[in-house]
Amino acid sequence: ILKDVFTVSPHVVNQFAVGYGRYQSVSVTPNEAPQYNAASIGLLNTPAGQASNGYPGISGVGPTQGGYAWNSKVNNTYTVTDNLQWLFGKHNLTFGGQWLSVQFNYYKSLGPTGPMSYTFSGSQTAGFPLDKTTGLPTAGTALQPTTGNSVASYEIGGVSSGSVSDLFIPGLGTRWIDPSFWAQDDYKVNNKLTLNLGLRWDIFPSIQEAHNIFTFFNPNGNNSVTGNKGTLYFAGKGDSAQYCNCKSPTSLFLGNLAPRVGMAY
Repeated sequence: ILKDVFTVSPHVVNQFAVGYGRYQSVSVTPNEAPQYNAASIGLLNTPAGQASNGYPGISGVGPTQGGYAWNSKVNNTYTVTDNLQWLFGKHNLTFGGQWLSVQFNYYKSLGPTGPMSYTFSGSQTAGFPLDKTTGLPTAGTALQPTTGNSVASYEIGGVSSGSVSDLFIPGLGTRWIDPSFWAQDDYKVNNKLTLNLGLRWDIFPSIQEAHNIFTFFNPNGNNSVTGNKGTLYFAGKGDSAQYCNCKSPTSLFLGNLAPRVGMAY
């Protein structure tokens, strides 16, 4: 924070300040160590990125193991504040304003892919019904669902399903600006009574995305497949049937006024 207090006159003082704050978090785990990557544990030909460089998520054999996506979060906050104090007779007047800008950038997965995810079930080790005469599995019949075991399927590498998460998900850059203005008068009525009268005006625009990758629900849009009302609406410019041609469809409310009244006796 940089702050300057300037005495304009014996009765007028101005305070001006600018501030900047930054927070950055890169979340990783030991899963990214070479001995834990997909190839090291026998999983070959996986997509580039965390699907190959990290330990996969494994579910169906107890609590889910691994599968943590390394991610990055960066928050930048900028502020500019000006406050003028004026001592005028019985009045101690304050006028001021503040401009606040917040940026939050989030990369859900560092790399072109997130980790692989594998699910195991008993189906891969389930048995067929046995012929009562030969004692051999009966051909052409369905598996018996109660005979398999997900742990056994895991031990032999019999995967029920697999997927890769966060494939080429872009970073999310949310932006928010909050301007505020205020005025206050500490009015000394007499030696015993002082009134505190003030008014604050806050403007809270909706959150926006730096690259217009937000979507919204449009209750008036016509679904081209079903003909029903209700479609997704995209931020940014384009066909009015799909884009709102705006950063946000939310209208700006300018009536957030907060009066303040107090007294000291």
